[in-house]
Amino acid sequence: MSENELFRERKFVFLDLEFSSLMPNAEILEIGGLLVDQRTLKIEKEFEYKIRPKNIKLADPESLRLINYTPESWEDSRPVNEVLEELIPIFKDNIMVGFNIAMDYARLERVFFENGYTFYQRKSDPFYRRRIDVLSIAYAKLKDEPQIKYFSLRELCDYFQIPIKKEHSALEDSRATYKLFLKLLEF
Repeated sequence: MSENELFRERKFVFLDLEFSSLMPNAEILEIGGLLVDQRTLKIEKEFEYKIRPKNIKLADPESLRLINYTPESWEDSRPVNEVLEELIPIFKDNIMVGFNIAMDYARLERVFFENGYTFYQRKSDPFYRRRIDVLSIAYAKLKDEPQIKYFSLRELCDYFQIPIKKEHSALEDSRATYKLFLKLLEF
């Protein structure tokens, strides 16, 4: 797809990442998402990767608890560079969509850079000018709703009666963000 192709011809990549802590240098431990046709809004593909941590001793125990990290549950995890190679074709020419997506994008950009990819040139960034933040949409549409106080994914999903089966699972949070996005389009 060329740079001049229409924005609306691209697919959505609903994306969520889980981290070893809330610190900016935290390791990505899980990546999950959905590839969605923008015109039909139908899910075409789901993906989920557990990333092998390089230094789990630096992780925040609370972050590990939230994502249900155990050495056993991460036994089949993969090195981050292998996962990045598989993600590039999914990301290429598409639109990243997520909840508070700036944080996930910044960390993903850092990990790509650390693994030899550079996103500092427009043509090398698969999401150059192509990111949609569902939190921003929710705030714009619901800012005057008195019952919404924190604009968290959980609170917004509760408001729209969207069940989240497993909070702090990258794939499940991507699914919840997708469902929230659909509700906000109708709102």
